[in-house]
Amino acid sequence: EWWGEKVGFMDMPAPERIIVIGSNSDESMGQLYIANDLDSGQALQPGTFTAALERNPKLRSWNEQGPIWGAPDGCGYNLVFNLDRDPWSNRDVRVAINYALDRQELSTLAYENANYPMIIPYSAYMAERWMTPETQAILDKYDRNKTDHALVDEHMQAAGYAKNADGVWAKDGEVLTIPLRTPQWLAPLTPVVATQLQRAGFDAVEMLEPEGSTAWTNDMLLGDFDTIFRVHCGSLSEPFETLKDQHSRYATPLGEPCPSIQACSRYRNEEYDALIDEMEGMVGSPDNERYMELSNQALDIYLRDMPELMLLEELHVVIFNETYWTGWPNAADPYVAPYPPWEAWNLIVHTIQPVE
Repeated sequence: EWWGEKVGFMDMPAPERIIVIGSNSDESMGQLYIANDLDSGQALQPGTFTAALERNPKLRSWNEQGPIWGAPDGCGYNLVFNLDRDPWSNRDVRVAINYALDRQELSTLAYENANYPMIIPYSAYMAERWMTPETQAILDKYDRNKTDHALVDEHMQAAGYAKNADGVWAKDGEVLTIPLRTPQWLAPLTPVVATQLQRAGFDAVEMLEPEGSTAWTNDMLLGDFDTIFRVHCGSLSEPFETLKDQHSRYATPLGEPCPSIQACSRYRNEEYDALIDEMEGMVGSPDNERYMELSNQALDIYLRDMPELMLLEELHVVIFNETYWTGWPNAADPYVAPYPPWEAWNLIVHTIQPVE
C-alpha cells in the first residue's frame, strides 16, 4: 500500500524491496556482478566491466558498445594544486606541468580509451548548449591541450628552475617534487601521470591513499596538501556552477576548512571575482548574451592561470544486470541519468520489470 498509487501519482513499482549491499573494491564488485548477486549499483572501472561482461553477457552499461561505456555526469578528473603553497602558487610551474601531460595517452593507458580528454571544467553532459564559437576561440588562443616539452622547459626556466645533473628540475639545489596524492577510486590516473611528468624532468611521486581512507578529504579542506587527484563537478546546463569554484570567497586561510570540496585550490584573482559576481546577479542562461560574454572572459583567465588541471571526462560505467530485471536506462532509452545517488533513481524503480 502506497500513497502515490492512491492519489494517482504513480503505479506501484514492480520491485517490492531494495536490498543495499555495502560496496568494496572494484574487483570484488565485479565478482558480485558476475555471480548475479547485484542488479545495479556502484560503477566499475572500464577494464573490470569488460572482463565481467565476458563472463556474464547479461550485464549492461549506458552505451551498448565500448570503449566509451559510461555516461557523462557533469564531472571531470582533475589535478588540484594548493595555491597557498610554493611552488604551486607559481603560474609558470602549473602551466609547465600541464604541457608535460598527454591526456589521450592517459585515457588509453589508465582507462582503456573509455574517457574523453578534458582541458576545461565543462562536461560533455550539455556542453553543446554553451560551447560557443567565442569559447572555442579562447581554447585555440591558449592551446593547452597538447604535450610540449619545449614549453615545459620555457615555463620552468621562467619560474627560475633548471635541470640538475640527473635531468630533474631543481632550484637553488632543491629538487621540485610533485607528490601525487590519490584516493583509491582514482588509482588508474597516478602511474600514468607520474611517468609523463618524469619524462619531462619532474620528480613525481605516487602517493596512493589507503583503502577506505578519508584522511585526504580533511587534508584537502584544511589545505594540508600539495597536489591531489580529484573530480571537479558543477555545471550541467550553463557554466556558472563550475566557474564559481575559483572565486576567492572559497580561499580560506590554511588550517581553516574551505566551504566546498570542489573549491579548495585557494585561487585568488580580483578580476575573475568581479566576473563571477556579475554572473551571479543575473539569471543564468546560455541564451543571455552578456552572461555568456562574462563566462568566456572568466574562462580566458582560467586558461591563462591554470589554477587546476582538468584531465579526463568522468564517465561512470554504471552497471545494470538484465538477469532478473529489464527496462534499465541506457543511451537508446535515456529516460533518466543512470547514477544510483541521483534523486531520480526512483524513476528507474518505477520503470524496471521482472524478466519473465
